[in-house]
Amino acid sequence: MVPGKCLTIIIPVFNESAAIRSCLRNLQLAVNEGGLDAEILVVDDGSTDDTARLVEETPGSIRLLRHGMNRGYGAALKTGLKHASHDLVCIMDGDNTYPPHSIPLLISQIDQADMVVAWRDKPNIPWQRKPAKWFLGKLAEYLSDSRIPDLNSGLRIFRKSDAARFMHLFPDGFSFTTTITLAMLTHGYNVHYIPVAYHARDGVSKIRPLRDLFRFFMLIIRTSVYFNPLKVFIPIGLLLIILALALYGCAIAEMTKVPYTAIVLLSITALQTFTIGILADLIDRQTRM
Repeated sequence: MVPGKCLTIIIPVFNESAAIRSCLRNLQLAVNEGGLDAEILVVDDGSTDDTARLVEETPGSIRLLRHGMNRGYGAALKTGLKHASHDLVCIMDGDNTYPPHSIPLLISQIDQADMVVAWRDKPNIPWQRKPAKWFLGKLAEYLSDSRIPDLNSGLRIFRKSDAARFMHLFPDGFSFTTTITLAMLTHGYNVHYIPVAYHARDGVSKIRPLRDLFRFFMLIIRTSVYFNPLKVFIPIGLLLIILALALYGCAIAEMTKVPYTAIVLLSITALQTFTIGILADLIDRQTRM
């Protein structure tokens, strides 16, 4: 048993009848072999198949919480966090993509970090989504000033008391993991990444690429504006200034007819952008005091 480490493992599920039984058995085996003092908490997010029944029929001590309707991945995790018996929390998907035997390894690093994230080794990502995921990852790294090997891994360990600080920011959808990653990094928390194997899921994926990709992008911008506004507003203001100077240069050189009102408007907008960024940064610093 890991000394002094009482753990709640939260598994959000929605129509995972193809995987949940074997997932729970593998998890129980990993918990027993690793000597973990762990509570297993499954949150059924309004499944319309046999998921809840299969959880109830699984031998062993497993708590089941149920949503009356499908509210989203993040909503299920927030419900799990509210009902977790221990401060140390592990979240894990219920589709057999993550190896439960990696959990003891993650726990072994939690004393040196505020959050330990399973870094998926060669995740099975369709080629159509790879450019967008690469762009979002690089944008997140720029906005958080951190290297992020895996932005939205579904297997991670953190403290409930730390997550409570950002509970009002966590969305109900798939962006929960992206939000907690950016929130903790931009707030100075120490995040470690541990490489783990990643397998093809059992059952059908619930992710809708176009819709969820747009939501991920907007989420990164909103979260970074909340925690690191200068990283967003300063580049925009500089771009507007450069455009205004370029138009002014063209007008002076008489290369093209440029209305001076456009130059003035760009300059004023740039000044307003800088001002908003500075005010947002001051507000952010005040809230952290």
